[in-house]
Amino acid sequence: MASNDWKDYFVGQNISFGLVFAFVTAILLAGVFYFGPPSLVRPLHEQGTNLVDELFEKRPRRLDGLMVDRDKVENQPVAIVIGNSEDSLPQDGLSHASVVYEVPVESSITRLLAIFSDDIRASSIGTVRSLRPYTLELAEEWQAVLFHAGGSPQSLEQLARANVLAINEISGDGIYFRRDPNREAPHNLFIDSSLIERAFLAKGIDAPANFAGWLFKDGDSLAARNNRGNFTERIDIDFGHELSRDIRFRYNLANNNYTRIVDDQVVLADGKQLTVDNVIVQQVPIEVIDSIGRVDIDLDGFGKAELYLDGRVTIGTWEKQDGRTYFFDETGTEVRLNRGRTWVAIVPGN
Repeated sequence: MASNDWKDYFVGQNISFGLVFAFVTAILLAGVFYFGPPSLVRPLHEQGTNLVDELFEKRPRRLDGLMVDRDKVENQPVAIVIGNSEDSLPQDGLSHASVVYEVPVESSITRLLAIFSDDIRASSIGTVRSLRPYTLELAEEWQAVLFHAGGSPQSLEQLARANVLAINEISGDGIYFRRDPNREAPHNLFIDSSLIERAFLAKGIDAPANFAGWLFKDGDSLAARNNRGNFTERIDIDFGHELSRDIRFRYNLANNNYTRIVDDQVVLADGKQLTVDNVIVQQVPIEVIDSIGRVDIDLDGFGKAELYLDGRVTIGTWEKQDGRTYFFDETGTEVRLNRGRTWVAIVPGN
């Protein structure tokens, strides 16, 4: 149809060009609001997706790349500090986490910061433990709602100016946590989906995700992995500082994931083996700073990283850019992680 024909059609239908222009503009603006700020959202082709399928069906969740309904793409991250000492076992809720950071703390133990989507459905998550400056920094990277139970003096001072909404059990927010009477304090503090939802409602938390996501892809097929061969079947994690526990991951060829093993025992989470789709070992400067054994962990700048996915290892680097840590291969290209759960072990190095 020629341009004049289109004009005659609209006139004949009593449709003004102003109305058509307003309609098209509204659609474009709606797209901007729906898909989020352009600076934070990766183009669909960068996320390893099919444009047509994703526009009309599912899209990758920014948090972990899993394909979800369109209204779940920008879910708000929830960060929870979880104990990892022997007294904290067994742990609840880790099978629902999208990202788990494991970091050394005082007394030669590690602690976890688990990142969940705000629509998590878990009957128990914990044990919830205290904050450290570096777990706070990690939560800030995700602009997460942070649940914790107190913290070191330095972390609480830093929290006052941090860019997160913190919900602290050792404060007026204790109503959003529960104690298990069958376990000894302080290793008996838990939270669950209903308490998280209650906190969100009470505090008016209803904002979409506001962080720059990583790149994701589908895992390599079994045929492709078999053809490539040369698998890295065991990942030993060395946290240094006389850590008393042996921590490693074992690759599962059939499922293309990694099972967590501690002291030769398969770790269970929520009644099943704890597996992850990606394992990252991030080397950072770590220094003991007091007689208690507290450590300072420098998460700024850049350093070495090992990235394990699809049964192989990439020796690469990490770099913190504009408050967000990214991971790169030996050529400087950002690594595409497999969709699903990622475990980041932060170890001494550099």
